[in-house]
Amino acid sequence: MNGNIQIHEQNSSVAGLMITQSSGDTGYIMHNRANTLTIGAGSVDRITIDRDGNVGIAVSRPKYPLEMASGAHVTAGGVWTNSSSRENKENIAVLQLDSATSALMALEPVIFNYKNEVDEDYVGFIAEDVPELVAIGDRNALSTMDIVAVLTRVVQEQQNKIKELEARLDAL
Repeated sequence: MNGNIQIHEQNSSVAGLMITQSSGDTGYIMHNRANTLTIGAGSVDRITIDRDGNVGIAVSRPKYPLEMASGAHVTAGGVWTNSSSRENKENIAVLQLDSATSALMALEPVIFNYKNEVDEDYVGFIAEDVPELVAIGDRNALSTMDIVAVLTRVVQEQQNKIKELEARLDAL
């Protein structure tokens, strides 16, 4: 099959559409008896939708409404959960206080409306205006966890200073 589209029942439990190029590259959409719809590319499952409506991106058996191979997922309650396992990270280092403080002081909280949601007020930051330490790639989005890490580092130091000042007051 060169550069063709084939619609078939692959076996008794899977039916689907397979697209093959003359180079041998394939893409497919398959539906199986478990009522799972799978979209694949290069003979690898890329997107899975299960019978409950859960969507997996490079996850063949999603446990959440949206789950990605990185471990990030959205819960049934709509909470976005970032993957944060040490297993997924490298070059781990302590966030230096001076870097965190500089980033915190450069953040400019704003109140705004999204252009497609003019009746709802939001508070937050403008991605293009945040300091480099908490900026992401093309600066069109933010990771709130980056900002939380900066806040945590600065607050930890403030708590240490408060304890020190309280000890001084007690000594007077």
